Amino acid sequence: MGQKSLTVTANWHSVTGLLFFVCITSLTTAMVPITVVFPMERMVFLKEENSRLYSVGAYFLSRNAIEVPYLVVMPLLFSLIFYWMIKLSSSARQFFIFYSIIFLINLCGNSLGLLLGSLITDARSVSAVVPILLLPFVLFSGFFKNSGNIPDWIGWIQYISPLKYGFAALTLNSMRYRDSMISLLNIDVSFSTSIALLVILSLAYRLLSLLFLWMLRTRIN
Repeated sequence: MGQKSLTVTANWHSVTGLLFFVCITSLTTAMVPITVVFPMERMVFLKEENSRLYSVGAYFLSRNAIEVPYLVVMPLLFSLIFYWMIKLSSSARQFFIFYSIIFLINLCGNSLGLLLGSLITDARSVSAVVPILLLPFVLFSGFFKNSGNIPDWIGWIQYISPLKYGFAALTLNSMRYRDSMISLLNIDVSFSTSIALLVILSLAYRLLSLLFLWMLRTRIN
């Protein structure tokens, strides 16, 4: 019985660690490329907007439309390879939920990249800020530090972290139909709430990016 308990515990830590790694990978692979490209592209946009070639809204909508195929296809390819390779479950329903969560995490990463690219003018400065921003998100996502043990004065960081909700949604989806020790993580959000907050965060990051782009409009001689 003791050996079985150790095996169950080891398997539990393996699965949750794997799901957390998936969250970080999905967020960073969507965020980092756009933080490199967008600050350089933004200068061209500001010049063309100053020449009245198009508006901020038209540019932002077209910029987002270009990202849609990448945000849909790449998470799907990742999920098709990764999900069945590690045999999380044999349920098609859980697979499509898994893919939807990965898509939302990628969408959050892309939106966060746009926000950073709109805020910071220099591409090298953006690259320096990304790890500083990601570290608190990682620490307070509920994997390394149990959400029930986070001090109130700094615990607010977890509520703006896509990793918290992505990790919660992936864990709850994967463990929904099996015995687990999920209570040990002290997850304080439901599955549906996690999904809703991923959508809200991605929209909030994008709207803030649009706001900062609008504020950056300037006359260029």
